[in-house]
This record gives sequence, C-alpha cells and structure tokens, in this order.
Amino acid sequence: MPPAEESVRSAARARPVQAVAVPAHGRQVAIDVARGIAVLWMIQTHAFDGWVASEHKGSVGYWLTRVVASVPAPLFLLLSGVGLSLGAQAALRRGQRDAATRWALARRGLGIVAAGYVVSAVYAAIEGWQPWSALHAALFRADILHCIGLSLALCSVLLLRRSHVATRTVLVCVVSLAGGLLFSRWLPVPRSPWLAALVGLFVDAPGYTRFPLLPLVGFCAIGVLVGDKLPSLQLSRNAAGSALVMAVCVALLAWLATRGLLGCLGGALSRSHLAVLPNFVDGAARALATLAGAHWLVLRVPIGWLKGLVQLGSASLFAYAVHIPLCYGRLSAPLSGRLSVAQAAPFVVLLIGLCWMAIRLRSAVHDALRQRSRAREPA
Repeated sequence: MPPAEESVRSAARARPVQAVAVPAHGRQVAIDVARGIAVLWMIQTHAFDGWVASEHKGSVGYWLTRVVASVPAPLFLLLSGVGLSLGAQAALRRGQRDAATRWALARRGLGIVAAGYVVSAVYAAIEGWQPWSALHAALFRADILHCIGLSLALCSVLLLRRSHVATRTVLVCVVSLAGGLLFSRWLPVPRSPWLAALVGLFVDAPGYTRFPLLPLVGFCAIGVLVGDKLPSLQLSRNAAGSALVMAVCVALLAWLATRGLLGCLGGALSRSHLAVLPNFVDGAARALATLAGAHWLVLRVPIGWLKGLVQLGSASLFAYAVHIPLCYGRLSAPLSGRLSVAQAAPFVVLLIGLCWMAIRLRSAVHDALRQRSRAREPA
C-alpha cells in the first residue's frame, strides 16, 4: 500500500469519524483526486464537442455535458498554484533559500511553456501538410500549457515566500482582470503573425489565443494562496462538505450575475466584456468546490476506490497531450461531428480508459528504466 494511502487510513482508524482531518500525504492525494476529476471533465468536454453532430448540440444531453465544460481550465490553473506553494514549502524544509526556490520554480514553469510548443508541434505533424498561415497559428497558438507555465513563472516571482500573500493575490487578480479587459478591448491586433503569436500569450489575439495569461493567471494566484493556507487547515468531513456547499453557492450567484450582466449590456461573453468579472469568480468558485469535494472524498471513500482518479491526476498534462488529437483533427475523423450524445458516450468512456492505460504504460516504462539505471550503479 502506498504511504499516502496508509497515512490516511491510519488517521481514519485513530480518530472519530467526524473529526478526521486530512494529513500532509492525504492532502497530496486530495489534490491528485481533484486533478483526476479535472481530467475526466476535460476529456468529456473535448470529446463531446468534437464528436457530436451540430444538430444534436441543442439537446438536453449535450447541455448537461457543458455544465462542467468551463471548469477544467480554472481548476488546472488553481491546482498548479496549490502545487507551486506546496513545492516551495517542501524546498524550505530542505533548507533552500527563498530566492533560489522562486527562480527554480519559475524556470520549471517556463519549461512547461516549452513543452506546450513541443505538444503543438506534434499535433501539427499529426495533421500533415497545412498552408503556412494555418501551420504558424497551430505551432504558436497560446494554449493551456502555455498559460499554466507562464502563470507558474509569474506567481513564483510575485507570491512565493512573500509577505502579505493574500493582499498580493487580490492585486494579481485585480490587475490581471483589468489588464485583460483593457487590452482585449483596445489593443490593436498585430499584423505580424510573429508579433500576434507573442501578444497572444498574454492577451487575446484572434487566431493565436485560447488561454491568455491575463486574466487567467488569477486562478493560479488563488491556488498559491490556498496552498499557503492548506497545511494549517484541519479539514474534517463536515468542514470539507461546508466548504463545498459554500463554493457551489458562490459559483451559482456569480453565474447568475454573469447572465444578468450579459442581459443588461448585451453581447456575448468574452474577455473584453464586463461579464468576465463575475465569470472569473464563477470559475474560481467551481475550482475551489472541486478541491473541497476531493478532500471530502478522501475522508469519506476508501482510498483504493480513488486510485484511478489519483493516477489520472498525477499525469494530467500527459492525459491532456494524449486525448486532444483523438477529439479534433485527422485522428478524430471517423467520429468527428457524426454522433448523437448517446452514441458518443461509450466512445468517451473508451477514451478515458485509453488515457488511463497510456498513463499506466508510461509509468511502467519509467519504472523499468529507473530499475535498469539502479542495476547499473556500482554496489
């Protein structure tokens, strides 16, 4: 049994049921469970979007698949911030200096940005020949990995091991929201594709932006704050359940406020619309609700039942890279835009299983290589 599972089960046996709190290892399990939930929601979001025919996208079934479609991106960013904060705390326990820790974690974030470009290149290779304009946009589009990496780098420098983390987090959220609104409204669209690709990393640039740094870095900043407070929290089942309910209520109120602003001001929801402000609160609340729900599950459900979610969550970036080409593009052609929701559902389950098997295979290869490396070491 893994140490994390043993620690949680030992705590459950040692304390009354309602007083069980998540210990350090259990908190990491809960974070991986939350990531696993995010992977499930991400796969179903992309798969149903890519495979369901347009005439079926007005159905109740398809609407139900969209209920959580907006959650994965803010959830991944928030959990990245939580992991960043916990990583900095671990570095402090090892005796590393704060400045060195910040720059090391910032470089790791930039490495994720580089990985995003590698993944884009692989996707472009899968698609084959494309006109230069389409190929350039495909190679240099600002996607979720780029946003996560840049957010980690920025939050490492601005928030980690700093004083007044809560105040700094609020400032990052306010500045990122205001900057996103202003630049999306009034920044001229660069004519140069190279400049557009660069600008698209930070704010909306048509054709190059899916997930810009502004305002999405705010989710990562909130995650850093949560990670900073998490070690001192004693989340019992009741406390985790209460946090879940509160976050869901905030998300519902923010969703209603978003709908209300769109009704009053008109237009569609975008990062240049004022409705993006309550929409940001909605996304943050849904992400926090998922994290609270994951903690509740770890305390309520036998850890063995959550093993699959933990495995998915521990390799969430790999799962992202594996499933996208099967939802969109050349590899998805046999299913793309051809199915009803009911017809697509078994294939979605199959895709989740395929991603899980790919993660297991990757882990097995890593373990085999590690054992071989150890066998070659001198006694």
